[in-house]
Amino acid sequence: MREHVLFQAPHAIDVRATVDVETPKQWRDKLGGAEKVSVVRLCDDKGPKMPGWCALAGGLQGPEIEVMCGGINTKQPTAAGVWRQGHLLHFGFEPSPGEFNETGRKLLLNAIDYIARFVTDRPIVRVNSFTPPEQMTAPKHWLEFMMTFAKATTEDLAGMFAEPWKAQIGVLELAEARAFIEQRRPALCVEGRKFLFDEDALALGVDVAKAGVLRQLVDLLRGEQQERAMRLLARLLPDGPGAGTTPNNWGYWLKPREDALCFDVHFRIWRLDPLAFWRGAKSAELLGPARADGDAHRDPAAAELAAKVVAHHGGERALDDLKTFACRFGEIRCCWDREHGLFRLENSGTIPKGNRATAWKVAIFDAAADADVLRGGGPEPKPFVSGRGWFRELQERLFLPLRLLEPGTSLRLLPDDADGRRCLEVRLAGRCADQRKAYVLHVDPRSGALHAIDEMPREGRPGTWSIEGTIQVGPLTLPAKFVRKTASGADVDEYVEAAWNPKLPDGIEASKEMLLGVK
Repeated sequence: MREHVLFQAPHAIDVRATVDVETPKQWRDKLGGAEKVSVVRLCDDKGPKMPGWCALAGGLQGPEIEVMCGGINTKQPTAAGVWRQGHLLHFGFEPSPGEFNETGRKLLLNAIDYIARFVTDRPIVRVNSFTPPEQMTAPKHWLEFMMTFAKATTEDLAGMFAEPWKAQIGVLELAEARAFIEQRRPALCVEGRKFLFDEDALALGVDVAKAGVLRQLVDLLRGEQQERAMRLLARLLPDGPGAGTTPNNWGYWLKPREDALCFDVHFRIWRLDPLAFWRGAKSAELLGPARADGDAHRDPAAAELAAKVVAHHGGERALDDLKTFACRFGEIRCCWDREHGLFRLENSGTIPKGNRATAWKVAIFDAAADADVLRGGGPEPKPFVSGRGWFRELQERLFLPLRLLEPGTSLRLLPDDADGRRCLEVRLAGRCADQRKAYVLHVDPRSGALHAIDEMPREGRPGTWSIEGTIQVGPLTLPAKFVRKTASGADVDEYVEAAWNPKLPDGIEASKEMLLGVK
C-alpha cells in the first residue's frame, strides 16, 4: 500500500494501522524468508478465505495505468489488488461489501469515487486474451522471467522466438543465449505469439523502445537508409499514416503527436495517447491522478447554478431519453445514433465558382471510439473531411447546457458579467471533448437560461457566441441560433429542423449514399 489520494478522500484511511499476518508461501523467497507481513485488514475474520483476484505487476505498464495497492494473493508480493487502466478499475478483493469492516467499506467507496473522475481516459496498451491461445501475444513477462530464472533452459528461451532466431538461440549455452538476447534487446519486436529481432532496427542501430526513435527514423527517410527506416516506421506505428507516406508527410504527422506517443511494452509498438494529444501534454508526464477529468470536488455554488441551467433546458432525465437526434445546419444534415455512438453527416451543398474547398458528400464518425468510420472528400492526395469537428461542435453548442452535470466536468464560478448574469466556467469531460478548451456560460440567475457562450481555447483568440434563438426538441430546449460579432459584421450559425428520437434510415452506419434527404 502506498500514499495515494485513494486512501485520503472522501474517507480517510489510516494506512499505518497494520497487523501482522502469516506470509503466503509464494512470497517468502521474494521477502527473504520473512514469516510475517504487515497488512491493513479489510475484514474482521468474516470474509471468505479466498484471496481474491490480482494482476501481475510486470504487465501493468502504460501511462494510463496506475497501481494503488496490492493484497494477499497466491502469486507475488508485487501483484496489484487495486489498479486502474483508463476509465476501468480493478478492485480485486474477494469479500462482498457486507463482509468488509469499516476500513474495507471506506476503501470500496473511495475506489468508486476515484474511478468516477476518469471519464475521458481510456486503455491504451493491451494484451490479447489467453483464450483462444493462438491469439495471445508474446508473453513479455515470461521472457523477463526466463532471463533470470535459475531453472530456465536454452530450449525455454529459444521457444519464445520466431525463426531464424529460434535456431540461432537454440544451439547456445544458457549464458550465451541470454547474452545473445540482451545484446539485441533494442531491436526486440513481436510477431504473432513470438519474439524476433527486427533486421531493420539491427541494421540502423536504433532502440525501438527509446523515446525519440520515431523522430530519428523520420530523419532517416531522406538518406540512404530510407527503405529500412520506412519499413521500421510502419512496424512501430501501425496506426500511423502508413508505409506509402512521403517523408514530408511523415514529419507533418509526427510533429503534433510526438509527445503524445507511448510505447506498448506487450506489442512492442508505439501508440497514441489520446488524452495527452487532446490536452497538448506529454504522455510521459501525464500520469496517475493527473489524468482525471475536471474537478473531483466541485464548488457547491457552481454545481447549484449548473443544475439550474440543466433543468431549464430540459433536464438530465430528458437527455437520457434521447436515443436518436437529427437536424440541419446550412447545407449539411446530420443524424446522431446515441445508443451506438454513430454520427452521420450529409452535405448537399456545392462549392461556389471561384472558391477553393474540399468537395464531399458523406462523413461518418464513431463518437464512442473517437474514430472516423467514413471520411468525406479524397481520394488521396486530395484532402479528406472528418465528422469529428462537427460532432464536437454539436456537443459544445446545442447540448452544452445539458452536459454540465456529467461526471468529470469541471465547474467554477467567475464574477458576474456587466449585465448581471452569472458566469460559469466549464471544462467538458467525455469522449471527443477538447480537453484544452474552456467555456464561460452567461446564465440568467433566476431562470437558468443560457444567453451567451465564451469559447476560451488554450491557443488562439477567445470568441463569444450570443444565443439569439432556441429550438424545442421533444422536452429539450436547445440553443440553436448563435451569433458572433466580427470586424465585417457578424457570423451566424443556426441549427434547424431538429428531431427528437427520429427513426434512422437503414445503412446510416456505413452507406456512402445520401440517406437523409435534401434541403
